[in-house]
Amino acid sequence: MCFVLSILAGLYPTDTNKNKVCTYRKYLRVLNLHDISFPMQTKQIAKCEQQNPFVSINVLHYDTESHEFFVEYLSKEKQREKHVNLLLLEGDEGKRHHVCITSMSTSS
Repeated sequence: MCFVLSILAGLYPTDTNKNKVCTYRKYLRVLNLHDISFPMQTKQIAKCEQQNPFVSINVLHYDTESHEFFVEYLSKEKQREKHVNLLLLEGDEGKRHHVCITSMSTSS
């Protein structure tokens, strides 16, 4: 569900309660998530974009060993109305978590 909430955070930015699920709950039906399983796997992002033709999605991954960012998924859709950049974090036991990048200039 963190993938969906991160997309919604990118589509509907707010200055208050950015990190609260309740802020984005009203937008949950905006995205078509038919036949997409969760937790989201990178190989499903193209399908998500296909089902939601108004948004393109890029995903960066931070490697904790090398301390470098890598492109996990680069959208082929360049002319979409909206664009969202996500950061994929990997935690304990290989659990993965998506977060919305709100400013590329401050992610260094």
